[in-house]
This record gives sequence, C-alpha cells and structure tokens, in this order.
Amino acid sequence: MPSGELRLHLLRANSNHPFQTWTDSAKRPLEDRISATLLAFLDEAIDIKARREEHRLAEIENRRKEELRWRQSQRRSSNAKLIHQLEAQAGAWHRAQLLKSYLRALKQAIGGRTVEAKLDEKTVDFLLWAEHYANQLDPLSTTPHEPDLMDEDLNRHGTEDNIRQTLSRLMGRHWQQTWKLADD
Repeated sequence: MPSGELRLHLLRANSNHPFQTWTDSAKRPLEDRISATLLAFLDEAIDIKARREEHRLAEIENRRKEELRWRQSQRRSSNAKLIHQLEAQAGAWHRAQLLKSYLRALKQAIGGRTVEAKLDEKTVDFLLWAEHYANQLDPLSTTPHEPDLMDEDLNRHGTEDNIRQTLSRLMGRHWQQTWKLADD
C-alpha cells in the first residue's frame, strides 16, 4: 500500500500472517537494519530447511514402519498357513488315533473272528479295511492316501452342516445305526 513508508514482511511458508515486520521510519531507516533483516531471513530459511529435513526423515521412518508392518503381515500369513497345516495334521492324527483305539478294542471284543462288510458288490474284511483307512488318514503313517477313500468334493466338508454331521458321527451320536459286532 503506498504510504510513503517501506515495510518489509517475513511470512512463514504456511501462513498469510507476518511473522516479523520491518518498517522504514524517519528515526530508523530500513537500510540501517539490513543485517538484522537478512539474518532473520537466513534464520527462517534454515528453519524451513530443517522442517523439510524433519518431514523427509519422518516420511522415511513412516515408510520403514509400513514396510515392517507389511513384512510382519506376510510372516503372519505364512505362519497361519503352517499353523493351519499343523492343526489339520494333528486333527487327522487324533481322528486316526481314535479309530485305531476303537479297532484295538473291537479286535479284543471279537477275539480272532473276522467282520465281513459289503463294499460295492464285494465282501471285505471290515477290520483290514478300517485299519487301512485309519492308517492312510494318519499323517505319521507311511500308508499313502487312497484316492478311493478321499472325498471328491473337499469343500463339501467345510459347510457347517457337514461339520456337525462329522462331529456327531465321531462323538457316537448315531449309535442306533451301528453294528453290534461283539455279539455277532
């Protein structure tokens, strides 16, 4: 604004309000304060550079932390896959142990007799078939997985209803439908 006086304003980079103002007056001309004015501008420039450096370092640190979070997420995901595999193996082992324990008790109950069962149109020794099934189920056994004993649709067992049915069978809930082998 033309006033006959020269004013010099130092603004902060992120503000419209003067941080410092120098005014030319009759008692103190502006040219007498050039050194102080230039030093103030230099101090502000150094502060701006320092803030930029702090911002740059903070960005680097944020990227480093984000990278660490991403790596930890990747490790957790990888560990989750192994945990899932471990738990599936332990579950299969536990199921195989339950079946093997039952088969030992069954053998003891029937003595040396055999139990015949129908498989398709053939008659098979139920105990041999059941032992083979339990061994192929057991992850600690060297018996390979038998394709005929595996489910065609593995996703079918993931439904809540099928999980309930499997647990119900394993817990003996369908006892009315079981064969009475010891009396046979």
